[in-house]
Amino acid sequence: MRSCILYLGHHPVLAQYMRQRGVTRMRPQEVRRVLAPHVPLAGLEVDHIIPKSIGGLHHPRNYALVPAALNRAWANNWTDEKRATLGHTIVQDACAFARQHAQEDT
Repeated sequence: MRSCILYLGHHPVLAQYMRQRGVTRMRPQEVRRVLAPHVPLAGLEVDHIIPKSIGGLHHPRNYALVPAALNRAWANNWTDEKRATLGHTIVQDACAFARQHAQEDT
């Protein structure tokens, strides 16, 4: 299932969109709208890597495109299974971004 996951943290289309508009956050619906002309999205959903309920941000560095069924199975959880499926590099980057953002807010 790992091959069906696309980390959005450094996606060039999203990075360019955010730079051009001067935005620092993007909701999942906006991500889908911006990516739709560039990425086949059928059957995929934007997942918050770190769930909003535990401090995850509306930002591409906290998003991955995952199969809809997988996103629904994960629900609003931050489990070892989810982290293992996403992979160490993706989880590490999302966590580093969250820590950095938390330090900037203090």
